[in-house]
Amino acid sequence: MKKLTLLLTEDETLVRQGFAALLRQEPFCDTLYEAGTGSETLSVLTEKKIDILLLDIKLPDIHGLEIVKRMHHENIKTKILVITGLEGHELLLNLLHTGIDGFVPKINGFDEVCLAIRQLQEDGVYFSHEVHKLTAHLKKSKSKAPAVHLNEKDKVIIESLLTGQTTKQLAGKLNMSERTAETYRRRLLQKTGTVNTATLIAYGFRNGII
Repeated sequence: MKKLTLLLTEDETLVRQGFAALLRQEPFCDTLYEAGTGSETLSVLTEKKIDILLLDIKLPDIHGLEIVKRMHHENIKTKILVITGLEGHELLLNLLHTGIDGFVPKINGFDEVCLAIRQLQEDGVYFSHEVHKLTAHLKKSKSKAPAVHLNEKDKVIIESLLTGQTTKQLAGKLNMSERTAETYRRRLLQKTGTVNTATLIAYGFRNGII
């Protein structure tokens, strides 16, 4: 079996260092690069030939979903294995729509990550049982998986709610009237399928928006 060149993207230094140390002991690992931000990740991908990117979604500068989109736009052939602690179904559906090769929740542990890497090398894809459960549920309920796309204005609104800003403060930040800002907030609730400010904030956390 051919040895692999891997890129590990994880913003928490201690987690990344421990993860990297374990990966370097695996027989499939030839070279391992590390990145702590989305910008570093894209830089390494353009400069080096990477077989598999191990990508955390919540990064300090660029959301992981945007990294996946840029990779496809720039025709980067690296396989993408998402490893995240986020649990939002909306995030997972968006990742599947965007096009990833594998998904493992962090809580599932290192052994499953290694299994996923081997599977990507042999068969091309690997998705944890959480993904299969979600797709089976959608199939059973005959629901079409809704990809929820949030723009920058949507993200500003969610972040403002988290910090307790008033509608007036939000309106000032977005350069609009209070009435328009409130309308945007109500539409965002409908867009995300949430019912109030608390559930909208929870949505933001689950999907790595805040």
